[in-house]
Amino acid sequence: MNHNQIIELRQRLQPISRISIIGAERSGLSVAKVAKALGMDVFVSDYSKQKEQSEIKTKLDHLNVAYELGMHSNRIYENTDLIVVSPGVPKSATVLQKAQSLNIPIWSEIEFAFRLWKGKIIAITGSVAKSTVTAWIGEVLRNADIPYVLGGNIGIPFSEFVLEDSQDKWAVVEISSFQLEWVHTFSPTVAVVTNLIPNHLDRYHSVHEYYSAKVQITQKQSEVNWLILNDDDQNVQKYFSKFLRRTFPYSSEHPLERGVWLGHDRIMLRDTEMLPTKLAKFSDIQLIGRHNLSNACAVVAALYAASVPIDKIDKGLISFKGLPHRLQKISTNDDRLWYNDSKATTPEAAKVALTAFPSTVVWLAGGYNKGIDLSGLKKVAQKKVKHLITFGSSAETIEKEYQDVVQVTRVTTLKNAVLKAHEISTKGDVILLSPMCASFDEFHDFEERGKQFETYVKGLQC
Repeated sequence: MNHNQIIELRQRLQPISRISIIGAERSGLSVAKVAKALGMDVFVSDYSKQKEQSEIKTKLDHLNVAYELGMHSNRIYENTDLIVVSPGVPKSATVLQKAQSLNIPIWSEIEFAFRLWKGKIIAITGSVAKSTVTAWIGEVLRNADIPYVLGGNIGIPFSEFVLEDSQDKWAVVEISSFQLEWVHTFSPTVAVVTNLIPNHLDRYHSVHEYYSAKVQITQKQSEVNWLILNDDDQNVQKYFSKFLRRTFPYSSEHPLERGVWLGHDRIMLRDTEMLPTKLAKFSDIQLIGRHNLSNACAVVAALYAASVPIDKIDKGLISFKGLPHRLQKISTNDDRLWYNDSKATTPEAAKVALTAFPSTVVWLAGGYNKGIDLSGLKKVAQKKVKHLITFGSSAETIEKEYQDVVQVTRVTTLKNAVLKAHEISTKGDVILLSPMCASFDEFHDFEERGKQFETYVKGLQC
């Protein structure tokens, strides 16, 4: 990046020249890297545990920025123009409450990156399916040779891309509710809302507070921006239909006068007064389950709004193979069908997985409960589950809720759950890890849990 480009980006952040960053995870480190490259005065404060500090210290030393670990001191507020907060830090945190009392502006990493990004943006949020939709949109753009970057909550922080030439690129960004808590001017060209389902009630005081955080994705959009809404989700309609945007809905349940929907055997699209256009056949899409046909509709609607040619959308739809840990089939030789759905951290996500299979399954459920009612799948379990194996810190709770409708075995760890599933299952059985819960009791995140699940399953093979 040359001197003139640095000056241009600095002007986008005027009058800010001194920045404090709360949290040194991926997004915080990314902001520190960008701010340092722009010649800003950077200070990072991370309230990390002692065992985590060595790795963080190495990364911060490499960036050559000032920092503190294991505490949040008053230095955060001294001589600073802006605080950028990592998504893992709740709004109720004392460090943020004090910053507000001192009238110091607080931004999320998404807001910081948005102010520097010069291209267009497709932003995707929702309680479930947002990662799949984000990656699927990226696959279509890749196939179409349309310049893009892909990141946000799905992996690479948005701010990682702002130092490159972004004028003619799309940013495809997955956005969580946490990342939306401190946005102020963020206005994506196309915003996609997949669904609204109770989640993260260990962080939010109410479902309304959680849904209201999601609404921030469109709060600053203008009337010329696009808003892609799931027409089948009543909560989405309740919270988003009031906004006067260029809306383009999608549905997996009924035809639409304008939008994208599931026809007899194909995805259909129709804009105002045009005849319906037929896109990919259901049988050509590589992801299983009706929920993924709904996700395909969201992808089509978003890319149509982004003016991607329909034939290129169609090609990308059928080339996408899905993401790891989302109903991912594991190759085995034990005559059983093992599926890794570690990303299913809510009952609603597990319900989608259970109903994707035509026959009954051996279901592995458990982990850390995020304050969610786990009892809501009894009717589904009674119909779709052959045997339920519960594990982790919520194992006993799930066992008590479901033991009157299905046969349940409780174990301590995921590894023991895999061993028990192999023991009680027979040739042809579907064995599904779709835990309903987060992973924090035993693993760092759902990805580590999914990888370990695959390792345990592979360990059973001859």
